[in-house]
Amino acid sequence: MSEFQLYEFMSCDRALTQADKKALQEVSSRVEISSNKATFLYNYGDFRGKPQDVLVRHFDAMYYIANWGTMELYFRFPKGSIDRKVFAPYYRHDDLELVEAGKSEVLKIFYNLEDGYFLCDRAYYLDDLIELRQALLDKDYRVLYLAWLRSIQTYSEDTEKANLEPPVPPGLNDLSSELEAFIEIFELDPFLVKTSASISGTQEKISDSTIKKAISQLPRSECDRFLFDLLNHKSGLAINLKQKITPFLPQVQESTPPQRTIETLLAKAADYQKEREKQDKAAQKAQKIRELEILIPRKAELWQFVESAIACKTAYSYDEAIAQLIELRELAEYQNQLSAFHKKIGELCDRHSKKSALIKRIQKAKLRF
Repeated sequence: MSEFQLYEFMSCDRALTQADKKALQEVSSRVEISSNKATFLYNYGDFRGKPQDVLVRHFDAMYYIANWGTMELYFRFPKGSIDRKVFAPYYRHDDLELVEAGKSEVLKIFYNLEDGYFLCDRAYYLDDLIELRQALLDKDYRVLYLAWLRSIQTYSEDTEKANLEPPVPPGLNDLSSELEAFIEIFELDPFLVKTSASISGTQEKISDSTIKKAISQLPRSECDRFLFDLLNHKSGLAINLKQKITPFLPQVQESTPPQRTIETLLAKAADYQKEREKQDKAAQKAQKIRELEILIPRKAELWQFVESAIACKTAYSYDEAIAQLIELRELAEYQNQLSAFHKKIGELCDRHSKKSALIKRIQKAKLRF
Protein backbone atom coordinates (compact mmCIF):
# COMPACT_ATOMS: atom_id res chain seq x y z
CA MET A 1 0.00 0.00 0.00
CA SER A 2 1.38 3.41 -0.97
CA GLU A 3 1.93 6.12 1.62
CA PHE A 4 -0.63 8.90 2.00
CA GLN A 5 -0.52 11.97 4.26
CA LEU A 6 -2.90 14.90 4.13
CA TYR A 7 -2.59 18.19 6.03
CA GLU A 8 -5.54 20.58 5.84
CA PHE A 9 -5.55 24.07 7.33
CA MET A 10 -8.43 26.55 7.45
CA SER A 11 -9.03 30.06 8.72
CA CYS A 12 -12.51 30.95 9.98
CA ASP A 13 -12.76 34.71 10.28
CA ARG A 14 -10.03 36.22 8.15
CA ALA A 15 -8.63 35.77 4.66
CA LEU A 16 -5.03 34.79 4.06
CA THR A 17 -2.77 37.70 3.20
CA GLN A 18 -0.15 37.64 0.45
CA ALA A 19 2.49 37.30 3.19
CA ASP A 20 0.62 34.25 4.56
CA LYS A 21 0.49 32.65 1.12
CA LYS A 22 4.18 33.28 0.48
CA ALA A 23 5.11 31.68 3.81
CA LEU A 24 2.96 28.63 3.01
CA GLN A 25 4.53 28.21 -0.42
CA GLU A 26 7.94 28.17 1.25
CA VAL A 27 6.81 25.11 3.21
CA SER A 28 6.02 23.25 -0.02
CA SER A 29 5.66 24.25 -3.65
CA ARG A 30 2.91 21.66 -3.98
CA VAL A 31 0.58 23.41 -1.54
CA GLU A 32 -2.96 24.18 -2.70
CA ILE A 33 -4.01 27.60 -1.39
CA SER A 34 -7.35 29.39 -1.45
CA SER A 35 -8.51 32.55 0.31
CA ASN A 36 -8.80 30.83 3.70
CA LYS A 37 -7.41 27.34 3.27
CA ALA A 38 -4.20 25.43 2.52
CA THR A 39 -3.80 21.72 1.72
CA PHE A 40 -0.60 19.68 1.66
CA LEU A 41 -0.71 16.16 0.21
CA TYR A 42 2.24 13.77 0.43
CA ASN A 43 2.61 10.37 -1.20
CA TYR A 44 6.27 10.43 -0.22
CA GLY A 45 8.32 12.75 1.97
CA ASP A 46 6.82 14.75 4.82
CA PHE A 47 5.82 18.19 6.03
CA ARG A 48 8.75 20.56 6.48
CA GLY A 49 8.65 22.20 9.88
CA LYS A 50 5.96 21.85 12.54
CA PRO A 51 2.32 21.79 11.35
CA GLN A 52 1.16 23.15 14.70
CA ASP A 53 3.30 26.27 14.20
CA VAL A 54 1.66 26.86 10.81
CA LEU A 55 -1.74 26.46 12.48
CA VAL A 56 -1.03 29.00 15.22
CA ARG A 57 0.57 31.51 12.85
CA HIS A 58 -1.95 31.46 10.01
CA PHE A 59 -5.10 29.41 10.71
CA ASP A 60 -7.87 28.39 13.11
CA ALA A 61 -8.16 24.67 12.36
CA MET A 62 -6.04 21.78 11.12
CA TYR A 63 -6.83 18.22 10.12
CA TYR A 64 -4.21 15.53 9.53
CA ILE A 65 -4.61 11.97 8.32
CA ALA A 66 -2.06 9.30 7.40
CA ASN A 67 -3.28 6.09 5.85
CA TRP A 68 -1.16 3.98 8.22
CA GLY A 69 -3.63 4.77 11.00
CA THR A 70 -3.17 8.28 12.42
CA MET A 71 -5.79 11.02 12.50
CA GLU A 72 -5.59 14.42 14.24
CA LEU A 73 -7.93 17.40 14.50
CA TYR A 74 -6.84 20.77 15.91
CA PHE A 75 -8.77 23.93 16.74
CA ARG A 76 -7.02 27.17 17.67
CA PHE A 77 -8.75 29.62 20.00
CA PRO A 78 -7.74 33.11 21.17
CA LYS A 79 -6.49 32.82 24.73
CA GLY A 80 -9.30 33.47 27.19
CA SER A 81 -12.11 32.73 24.73
CA ILE A 82 -12.82 29.27 26.19
CA ASP A 83 -13.18 27.90 29.70
CA ARG A 84 -10.29 25.51 30.35
CA LYS A 85 -12.01 24.12 33.44
CA VAL A 86 -14.96 22.93 31.32
CA PHE A 87 -12.65 21.21 28.83
CA ALA A 88 -10.53 19.45 31.47
CA PRO A 89 -12.89 16.54 32.41
CA TYR A 90 -12.83 15.31 28.80
CA TYR A 91 -9.04 14.89 28.58
CA ARG A 92 -7.86 11.30 28.42
CA HIS A 93 -4.21 10.35 27.90
CA ASP A 94 -2.96 12.16 24.77
CA ASP A 95 -6.16 11.57 22.79
CA LEU A 96 -7.66 14.89 23.83
CA GLU A 97 -5.79 17.85 25.28
CA LEU A 98 -5.68 21.64 25.32
CA VAL A 99 -2.28 23.34 25.15
CA GLU A 100 -1.16 26.96 25.25
CA ALA A 101 0.66 28.38 22.22
CA GLY A 102 1.58 32.03 22.64
CA LYS A 103 -1.60 34.10 22.53
CA SER A 104 -3.62 31.04 21.54
CA GLU A 105 -4.92 27.83 23.01
CA VAL A 106 -5.01 24.75 20.80
CA LEU A 107 -7.35 21.80 21.22
CA LYS A 108 -5.95 18.52 19.90
CA ILE A 109 -8.07 15.44 19.16
CA PHE A 110 -5.91 12.43 18.33
CA TYR A 111 -6.81 8.96 17.09
CA ASN A 112 -4.39 6.20 16.18
CA LEU A 113 -5.53 2.90 14.71
CA GLU A 114 -3.05 0.29 15.87
CA ASP A 115 -2.10 -2.37 13.33
CA GLY A 116 -4.44 -0.92 10.74
CA TYR A 117 -4.88 1.42 7.83
CA PHE A 118 -7.37 4.15 7.00
CA LEU A 119 -9.09 4.17 3.65
CA CYS A 120 -8.67 7.84 2.75
CA ASP A 121 -11.72 8.20 0.53
CA ARG A 122 -12.25 11.95 0.83
CA ALA A 123 -10.49 14.80 -0.92
CA TYR A 124 -11.20 17.16 1.98
CA TYR A 125 -12.28 16.76 5.60
CA LEU A 126 -12.18 20.17 7.33
CA ASP A 127 -15.09 21.58 5.33
CA ASP A 128 -17.37 19.17 7.19
CA LEU A 129 -15.76 19.68 10.61
CA ILE A 130 -14.93 23.39 10.81
CA GLU A 131 -18.22 24.45 12.43
CA LEU A 132 -17.28 22.40 15.50
CA ARG A 133 -14.84 25.17 16.45
CA GLN A 134 -17.61 27.76 16.56
CA ALA A 135 -19.80 25.33 18.49
CA LEU A 136 -17.14 25.09 21.20
CA LEU A 137 -16.92 28.87 21.35
CA ASP A 138 -20.71 28.87 21.78
CA LYS A 139 -20.32 26.49 24.75
CA ASP A 140 -21.60 23.45 22.85
CA TYR A 141 -19.34 20.71 24.22
CA ARG A 142 -20.79 17.70 22.43
CA VAL A 143 -17.67 17.17 20.28
CA LEU A 144 -15.53 16.98 23.45
CA TYR A 145 -17.71 14.20 24.78
CA LEU A 146 -17.68 12.36 21.44
CA ALA A 147 -13.88 12.66 21.28
CA TRP A 148 -13.64 11.20 24.79
CA LEU A 149 -16.03 8.45 23.71
CA ARG A 150 -13.78 7.66 20.75
CA SER A 151 -10.81 7.29 23.06
CA ILE A 152 -12.49 4.67 25.27
CA GLN A 153 -13.61 2.82 22.15
CA THR A 154 -9.95 2.42 21.16
CA TYR A 155 -8.19 2.03 24.48
CA SER A 156 -9.96 0.75 27.57
CA GLU A 157 -7.64 -0.84 30.09
CA ASP A 158 -9.21 -3.01 32.76
CA THR A 159 -7.84 -0.64 35.40
CA GLU A 160 -9.91 2.17 33.86
CA LYS A 161 -13.22 0.36 33.58
CA ALA A 162 -14.42 1.76 36.91
CA ASN A 163 -13.63 5.37 35.90
CA LEU A 164 -16.62 7.66 35.43
CA GLU A 165 -17.53 9.37 32.18
CA PRO A 166 -17.21 13.17 31.95
CA PRO A 167 -20.35 15.36 32.02
CA VAL A 168 -22.81 14.33 29.31
CA PRO A 169 -23.73 17.45 27.32
CA PRO A 170 -27.30 18.02 26.14
CA GLY A 171 -28.26 17.53 22.52
CA LEU A 172 -26.66 14.15 21.75
CA ASN A 173 -30.08 13.02 20.52
CA ASP A 174 -30.15 15.80 17.93
CA LEU A 175 -26.76 15.91 16.22
CA SER A 176 -25.70 18.61 13.78
CA SER A 177 -24.28 17.73 10.37
CA GLU A 178 -20.75 18.51 11.59
CA LEU A 179 -21.14 16.17 14.57
CA GLU A 180 -22.44 13.48 12.24
CA ALA A 181 -19.36 14.06 10.07
CA PHE A 182 -17.10 13.78 13.14
CA ILE A 183 -18.70 10.44 14.04
CA GLU A 184 -18.22 9.17 10.49
CA ILE A 185 -14.65 10.45 9.99
CA PHE A 186 -13.40 9.32 13.39
CA GLU A 187 -15.25 6.01 13.06
CA LEU A 188 -17.18 6.17 16.33
CA ASP A 189 -19.16 3.13 17.35
CA PRO A 190 -22.81 4.14 16.70
CA PHE A 191 -23.93 1.98 19.62
CA LEU A 192 -21.64 3.88 22.01
CA VAL A 193 -23.12 7.11 20.69
CA LYS A 194 -26.62 5.74 21.23
CA THR A 195 -25.70 4.73 24.77
CA SER A 196 -24.50 8.24 25.54
CA ALA A 197 -27.53 9.87 23.93
CA SER A 198 -29.90 7.80 26.05
CA ILE A 199 -29.40 10.14 29.05
CA SER A 200 -28.54 13.34 27.20
CA GLY A 201 -31.00 16.17 27.75
CA THR A 202 -32.46 18.66 25.31
CA GLN A 203 -30.18 21.46 24.20
CA GLU A 204 -31.65 24.86 25.11
CA LYS A 205 -31.21 27.50 22.42
CA ILE A 206 -31.26 31.25 22.94
CA SER A 207 -33.65 32.99 20.54
CA ASP A 208 -32.58 35.65 18.05
CA SER A 209 -34.80 38.18 19.78
CA THR A 210 -33.01 37.56 23.09
CA ILE A 211 -29.63 38.02 21.42
CA LYS A 212 -30.78 41.26 19.77
CA LYS A 213 -32.00 42.55 23.15
CA ALA A 214 -28.60 41.76 24.69
CA ILE A 215 -26.81 43.62 21.88
CA SER A 216 -29.04 46.65 22.44
CA GLN A 217 -27.73 46.89 26.02
CA LEU A 218 -24.13 47.41 24.92
CA PRO A 219 -22.78 50.96 25.34
CA ARG A 220 -22.77 53.06 22.19
CA SER A 221 -18.97 53.27 22.35
CA GLU A 222 -18.70 49.47 22.24
CA CYS A 223 -20.91 49.31 19.15
CA ASP A 224 -18.89 52.03 17.43
CA ARG A 225 -15.63 50.24 18.18
CA PHE A 226 -17.02 46.97 16.83
CA LEU A 227 -18.21 48.61 13.60
CA PHE A 228 -14.85 50.32 13.15
CA ASP A 229 -13.00 47.00 13.58
CA LEU A 230 -15.42 45.33 11.17
CA LEU A 231 -14.72 48.00 8.57
CA ASN A 232 -11.00 47.31 8.96
CA HIS A 233 -11.42 43.52 8.60
CA LYS A 234 -10.22 42.74 12.10
CA SER A 235 -10.39 39.03 12.91
CA GLY A 236 -12.16 37.48 15.88
CA LEU A 237 -14.99 40.00 15.98
CA ALA A 238 -17.75 37.42 16.45
CA ILE A 239 -15.89 35.89 19.40
CA ASN A 240 -15.36 39.29 21.01
CA LEU A 241 -18.97 40.36 20.49
CA LYS A 242 -20.34 37.17 22.05
CA GLN A 243 -18.09 37.69 25.08
CA LYS A 244 -19.42 41.25 25.42
CA ILE A 245 -23.09 40.28 25.33
CA THR A 246 -22.79 37.14 27.50
CA PRO A 247 -23.52 39.03 30.77
CA PHE A 248 -26.81 40.23 29.26
CA LEU A 249 -27.98 36.78 28.18
CA PRO A 250 -30.07 34.48 30.41
CA GLN A 251 -28.12 31.68 32.05
CA VAL A 252 -29.41 28.36 30.77
CA GLN A 253 -29.92 25.86 33.56
CA GLU A 254 -29.10 22.39 32.29
CA SER A 255 -29.77 19.18 34.16
CA THR A 256 -26.76 17.03 35.04
CA PRO A 257 -27.30 13.36 34.13
CA PRO A 258 -25.79 10.76 36.48
CA GLN A 259 -22.30 9.69 35.43
CA ARG A 260 -21.72 6.09 34.39
CA THR A 261 -18.56 3.99 34.45
CA ILE A 262 -16.64 3.15 31.29
CA GLU A 263 -17.51 -0.50 31.89
CA THR A 264 -21.23 0.33 32.00
CA LEU A 265 -21.03 2.32 28.77
CA LEU A 266 -19.21 -0.43 26.89
CA ALA A 267 -21.57 -3.10 28.17
CA LYS A 268 -24.69 -1.09 27.26
CA ALA A 269 -23.28 -0.41 23.78
CA ALA A 270 -22.68 -4.16 23.35
CA ASP A 271 -26.30 -4.80 24.37
CA TYR A 272 -27.54 -2.27 21.79
CA GLN A 273 -25.41 -3.95 19.13
CA LYS A 274 -26.78 -7.41 19.97
CA GLU A 275 -30.34 -6.08 19.85
CA ARG A 276 -29.69 -4.45 16.48
CA GLU A 277 -28.20 -7.66 15.10
CA LYS A 278 -31.27 -9.51 16.36
CA GLN A 279 -33.58 -7.02 14.66
CA ASP A 280 -31.59 -7.19 11.41
CA LYS A 281 -31.72 -10.99 11.47
CA ALA A 282 -35.48 -10.94 12.01
CA ALA A 283 -35.92 -8.43 9.18
CA GLN A 284 -33.81 -10.57 6.84
CA LYS A 285 -35.84 -13.64 7.75
CA ALA A 286 -39.12 -11.81 7.09
CA GLN A 287 -37.80 -10.61 3.73
CA LYS A 288 -36.74 -14.15 2.81
CA ILE A 289 -40.18 -15.48 3.69
CA ARG A 290 -41.79 -12.88 1.43
CA GLU A 291 -39.49 -13.93 -1.41
CA LEU A 292 -40.27 -17.63 -0.86
CA GLU A 293 -44.02 -16.98 -0.78
CA ILE A 294 -43.70 -15.47 -4.26
CA LEU A 295 -41.99 -18.65 -5.49
CA ILE A 296 -44.68 -21.10 -4.28
CA PRO A 297 -47.03 -20.78 -7.29
CA ARG A 298 -44.02 -20.95 -9.67
CA LYS A 299 -42.48 -24.15 -8.26
CA ALA A 300 -43.20 -26.33 -11.30
CA GLU A 301 -41.91 -23.59 -13.60
CA LEU A 302 -38.66 -23.38 -11.59
CA TRP A 303 -38.05 -27.15 -11.86
CA GLN A 304 -38.60 -26.86 -15.60
CA PHE A 305 -36.05 -24.05 -15.76
CA VAL A 306 -33.51 -26.31 -14.01
CA GLU A 307 -34.01 -29.02 -16.66
CA SER A 308 -33.73 -26.49 -19.49
CA ALA A 309 -30.51 -25.04 -18.05
CA ILE A 310 -28.99 -28.51 -17.66
CA ALA A 311 -29.88 -29.32 -21.27
CA CYS A 312 -27.64 -26.45 -22.45
CA LYS A 313 -24.59 -28.38 -21.11
CA THR A 314 -22.43 -25.29 -20.41
CA ALA A 315 -20.63 -24.23 -17.26
CA TYR A 316 -22.74 -21.07 -17.09
CA SER A 317 -26.05 -22.93 -17.50
CA TYR A 318 -25.01 -25.47 -14.84
CA ASP A 319 -24.31 -22.59 -12.44
CA GLU A 320 -27.75 -21.15 -13.19
CA ALA A 321 -29.34 -24.53 -12.52
CA ILE A 322 -27.53 -24.87 -9.18
CA ALA A 323 -28.58 -21.36 -8.11
CA GLN A 324 -32.22 -22.26 -8.87
CA LEU A 325 -31.93 -25.58 -7.04
CA ILE A 326 -30.66 -23.80 -3.96
CA GLU A 327 -33.75 -21.59 -4.00
CA LEU A 328 -35.95 -24.65 -4.43
CA ARG A 329 -34.28 -26.29 -1.44
CA GLU A 330 -34.92 -23.17 0.68
CA LEU A 331 -38.55 -23.23 -0.48
CA ALA A 332 -38.87 -26.92 0.41
CA GLU A 333 -37.42 -26.27 3.86
CA TYR A 334 -39.88 -23.40 4.38
CA GLN A 335 -42.80 -25.63 3.33
CA ASN A 336 -41.49 -28.57 5.39
CA GLN A 337 -41.11 -30.64 2.19
CA LEU A 338 -37.40 -31.51 2.26
CA SER A 339 -38.05 -35.23 1.80
CA ALA A 340 -39.85 -34.57 -1.49
CA PHE A 341 -37.07 -32.22 -2.60
CA HIS A 342 -34.34 -34.78 -1.88
CA LYS A 343 -36.28 -37.40 -3.82
CA LYS A 344 -36.50 -35.12 -6.87
CA ILE A 345 -32.79 -34.29 -6.60
CA GLY A 346 -31.99 -38.01 -6.51
CA GLU A 347 -34.07 -38.60 -9.62
CA LEU A 348 -32.39 -35.63 -11.35
CA CYS A 349 -28.92 -36.98 -10.54
CA ASP A 350 -29.87 -40.42 -11.86
CA ARG A 351 -31.05 -38.90 -15.14
CA HIS A 352 -27.88 -36.85 -15.55
CA SER A 353 -25.35 -39.17 -13.91
CA LYS A 354 -22.95 -38.92 -16.87
CA LYS A 355 -22.70 -35.13 -16.59
CA SER A 356 -19.79 -35.09 -14.14
CA ALA A 357 -19.47 -31.29 -14.09
CA LEU A 358 -23.10 -30.96 -13.03
CA ILE A 359 -22.86 -33.72 -10.40
CA LYS A 360 -19.77 -32.08 -8.87
CA ARG A 361 -21.64 -28.81 -8.58
CA ILE A 362 -24.58 -30.53 -6.92
CA GLN A 363 -22.25 -32.19 -4.41
CA LYS A 364 -20.38 -28.97 -3.74
CA ALA A 365 -23.68 -27.17 -3.02
CA LYS A 366 -24.66 -30.05 -0.71
CA LEU A 367 -27.96 -30.48 -2.49
CA ARG A 368 -27.93 -34.26 -2.27
CA PHE A 369 -27.48 -36.43 0.76
